[in-house]
Amino acid sequence: MLTLVVWEHPSKVPNVGKCGLSGNSSHRVTIVLYQLVYSSKAANKMMLSHLIGILRQARMKNKLSSVTGLLVFVDGMFLQVLEGEEDTVKDLMKKISEDTRHQDIKVIRGSTVENRTFTNWEMAYTSPSAKKLAMWSGLEDTRTVEEILSNLQKDPDIVPELMLHLLEDIPDSEQHV
Repeated sequence: MLTLVVWEHPSKVPNVGKCGLSGNSSHRVTIVLYQLVYSSKAANKMMLSHLIGILRQARMKNKLSSVTGLLVFVDGMFLQVLEGEEDTVKDLMKKISEDTRHQDIKVIRGSTVENRTFTNWEMAYTSPSAKKLAMWSGLEDTRTVEEILSNLQKDPDIVPELMLHLLEDIPDSEQHV
């Protein structure tokens, strides 16, 4: 949770009623950080050039709305982490759910967080092998990305450990893809 303290002279502070602010000399505005993890299947075969276009557009929009995160693309499947102000992230997820490039969208985990995991990236990108993804998830016996994502949905407590591995897997060159 991020708390922003704004100091103003009491005579210049507007009385904004419903926001809970009054003529006090300082105000605390609490911004709740929210992290959402979802998976989906690409509706069509995804060419690298198309993926790069999606990343560029997402990075531009995310920078404007203070959203950070990670996009993972493996074997036609997306795993994405979105972080930011709760309403902003939920609104973005609504837009993604209406995007025809996605099929079979499943929210794996959504929760408030103290800190961002992907602080330095408007949208980081990595594409590990299905085998690595399974290993990092503790699902070594899992054969397909679909199975891995299904298991993540059944046990979302696996996700934080997986995110740490994904964070380590982001090469410097990939953040510019």
